[in-house]
Amino acid sequence: MSEQYSFDDKPKRKRDQDPTTWADAWKALGILAGVVLVYSLITNFASQLILGDTLARAGEISLELARVQTVGLDLSFLNTMSNAMMNPLFVLGAALVMSTILVLVLLIIYSLIHAVTNKFLGGEGTLRGLIVRANGWSLGIYLVYSIGVFLANLQFSSALVNRFDGATITTPLLIEYQTMASNFSLVANILLYGGWLVWSIAISMIVSRNYQISKGKGCLAMVISNVILGVVVCALAFAVGAAIFGTVAGPIPLAID
Repeated sequence: MSEQYSFDDKPKRKRDQDPTTWADAWKALGILAGVVLVYSLITNFASQLILGDTLARAGEISLELARVQTVGLDLSFLNTMSNAMMNPLFVLGAALVMSTILVLVLLIIYSLIHAVTNKFLGGEGTLRGLIVRANGWSLGIYLVYSIGVFLANLQFSSALVNRFDGATITTPLLIEYQTMASNFSLVANILLYGGWLVWSIAISMIVSRNYQISKGKGCLAMVISNVILGVVVCALAFAVGAAIFGTVAGPIPLAID
């Protein structure tokens, strides 16, 4: 395989000279999906093994605290999802869905980078080549991020049960819970955005090589792609958030004089 891709350093390689094939690309994406699926199942099993009943209790406590903080909040949907995560068949199905979605999202991102580079930056390369060459970094960053969040979640769940199980919920305790949750979110966000930054830098170098453009243009391709992705993600987050809020909170009552 390494000999097959030795043409990467060939100056002004034309698109039809890229030695990668779509079979290579689909194989790379299939490997990524398989690793994500296996990793999801392993971490779920490990969580049950390490924490046992503590994991389920942590979910119950989180729902109880959310109900106390927001009077009248309907948490039946979240409660159903929390209970379902204890079902092995549901976990397997969720892992399959997650791995499939991840592959589709990556394919969309790769396609966006490909379009930006070829259409606007004078690149000369193939989408299949980008997928094959970038997929190792994508998988590596995903695993580092996921393992970090997994370990942080274990610590958070254990601390949650140790501190709040059997305790009377008071305002100081709610503030303490919010602080703990904020710290967990901070760790997850550092891993997410730090990983995305490292990934973007690494992929910009791959874009430069794959499309036979300068490293500066490779970085520019990633900046443009990230801006477009940011706009799309914000729009989707707003739409999904509004839908979830409507499902959980129900209709807003109208004031009647």
